Amino acid sequence: MVSLEKNIKRIAAVDLGTNTFRYLIVDYDTVSQSKTVIAEKEVFVKVFEKNSQIITDEKLKLAEETLKNFSNDFKKYKVDFIKAIATEAWRSAENGMHFINEIKKSLSLEIEIIDGQKESDYAFQAVCSLLDDNHQPFLLMDIGGGSTEFVFFENKKILYSVSFPIGSSKVKNKFPFSDPPKSSEIAYLKGFYQDSITDLKSISIPENASIIGLSGAFETLGSIMSKDKCPLLLEVKKEDFTAVTEDVLAKNPEEIKLIPGMHPLRADLMPYALLLIEVVMRQFSIKSVFCTTVSLRNALADEMASEKVNRL
Repeated sequence: MVSLEKNIKRIAAVDLGTNTFRYLIVDYDTVSQSKTVIAEKEVFVKVFEKNSQIITDEKLKLAEETLKNFSNDFKKYKVDFIKAIATEAWRSAENGMHFINEIKKSLSLEIEIIDGQKESDYAFQAVCSLLDDNHQPFLLMDIGGGSTEFVFFENKKILYSVSFPIGSSKVKNKFPFSDPPKSSEIAYLKGFYQDSITDLKSISIPENASIIGLSGAFETLGSIMSKDKCPLLLEVKKEDFTAVTEDVLAKNPEEIKLIPGMHPLRADLMPYALLLIEVVMRQFSIKSVFCTTVSLRNALADEMASEKVNRL
């Protein structure tokens, strides 16, 4: 049996995304205000696999089974406090809210469906935990399955933020590629991305700015570059990013899976994510990308810890 000191609170932060469900369990010491990671998990669900606004019964069943397994893990680890957030797919799906309500009843799990602005805030808080107070300007990108959040910030101060419904799964379903993609398909998608980020083009980003990214796409890029697990923070120069992108676009999904560091379940989505990053880099003359392994669940856990919740 797990026995915790009275000043230790065991917290589980859960992020229900379009492509993946993730949780992070940490022990928070209310005296020292330190956090210790106890367990974390990521499960691919890919709730939208067709160009539809309805999540299929098969995917809903997978989502429910995944959350039941999460709930069992929380019981095993004797978690004191659980909080879950749901993002774009659950906002936009016609049956998303119904599923969330059913899960609340069956598992007694409170789930908050957050908007794009809240997603941006969590993404910003997550990456700021990796940076010094005085840092270079960054354009944060959080490429999800349903939406992509952008936050321009400097010295840990947000100067601009926006969310667009151009997540990798949503775009893939709308614009399926040939195997491998044709040059005309690539050009068309770049044009679509450029049109989609029109509002972003109005901001002035200095030449010394870099992209910093969180989500599976950036973590996978970091794994490809290191040919191993992505480090907590890894800078990828423009020429190296371009080489990876060209290599991925020249392959079909089965060939992409064989690239060292590639997560096989992300192989079909990486071309879409890399092209979006490329369009943004070109638009703002950005010369490097920082990959991270943090996600919304990290910021959610920090928020829960700061609330100094009472043990249930």
